[in-house]
Amino acid sequence: MNRAEKAFSIFYWVYILAYIPCFFLLMPRYFFEMLPFHVFGMVIGIPMLVIVFRDLYKRTFPNPNSKVTWTILMLMFWPSIPVYLYKHGFRPR
Repeated sequence: MNRAEKAFSIFYWVYILAYIPCFFLLMPRYFFEMLPFHVFGMVIGIPMLVIVFRDLYKRTFPNPNSKVTWTILMLMFWPSIPVYLYKHGFRPR
């Protein structure tokens, strides 16, 4: 990942960590006020997934099944993406 991709990933996860409590606390009462923030989070989530999967498939692993394992884990269990970023994504290839 280059610097811009790393900065974008960090921005996305900080935004999501700040948004989740607001979502659960404010969403039932202020649905229409929160809707633009929800849509913004979904829109910036798509490029973040592209960046992470692009990094995953350009990276070499000692075990050939690691790429498939990380892909399945990221698609099925969303919080595994920051774990991947911490373990592999922010390190040079």
